[in-house]
Amino acid sequence: MHAQATSAPISVVVNQNTVTLDLRLQMQENFTSLPLFKVTLDESNSSLIVGPIEKAMRQLVSPAHVVSLTLHAGSSLINPSSQTWLISENYTIVVGGVNSNFGGSVRSNLAILKMGLSTSIAPGGNEINSVGAKYLLGPLKSLTTTSTTTYFLDGAPYLNSNVPGNTTATFNILDFSWVSPVSQWNNQYDPLGSSSVWSFTPTLNPYNLTVGIRHIEDFYFPVYSAIYVPTLELTAPARAWADGTAVVFDLQTPADPVMALIILTSIVVLVASVVLDRRLRPKIARRKKR
Repeated sequence: MHAQATSAPISVVVNQNTVTLDLRLQMQENFTSLPLFKVTLDESNSSLIVGPIEKAMRQLVSPAHVVSLTLHAGSSLINPSSQTWLISENYTIVVGGVNSNFGGSVRSNLAILKMGLSTSIAPGGNEINSVGAKYLLGPLKSLTTTSTTTYFLDGAPYLNSNVPGNTTATFNILDFSWVSPVSQWNNQYDPLGSSSVWSFTPTLNPYNLTVGIRHIEDFYFPVYSAIYVPTLELTAPARAWADGTAVVFDLQTPADPVMALIILTSIVVLVASVVLDRRLRPKIARRKKR
């Protein structure tokens, strides 16, 4: 069972000097009622979270540093009938120190995408990272179970809460250790495109737990679930290529747009010539018969 993504793809945009991360992270759950909160952080008050993120990035790419960070986060009850709650965290992080300029090309070390934050981050007392231990573990362990209760952790069934509980205890929203090197992502190469795009959907979801309390025929009732299924999309300059955890691209020269225009014009002329040739052939053939 592969759950659908619970939010828009995490956007990673590589430029000549910096990398911009737009994290749109959402977790849905109906194990418990969450505290209602809203958090807004910007350059004036974001040090609480900039420090842990920068530390996690530097463990992977030592020169990495956060140029700027903004965050809009909060919780809400999105389905009163099923008591489904949502934690939403929207980050925009500009990162420097990960690009190496070699004159004619740039190598962007995206090993930072695998950053793993395992510490509690609670602006205003509201936990936004270690949500498994803070919000989910207690309600999971206190469920009233039956002889047919089954726990499904990313589709795999368990008859008790031991393994799901251990996974829940270590579930952190900002733990991206599940991200694979960019060279393993899906890429549709377009030599004439204005950018290069990769996408990544994890084979195993970071956190996807469902508990069915009572099995009746082919159904479970009631059902409790907590789902956090992010995906990623990477955009880099045109004709970039992946090399392990890095993306490499050539810097544009003044002649590049001219060459692209020449190539495009040549293709248009070639297509027009073929079409015109096909139209003239029947007329020439009829003239020869006369």
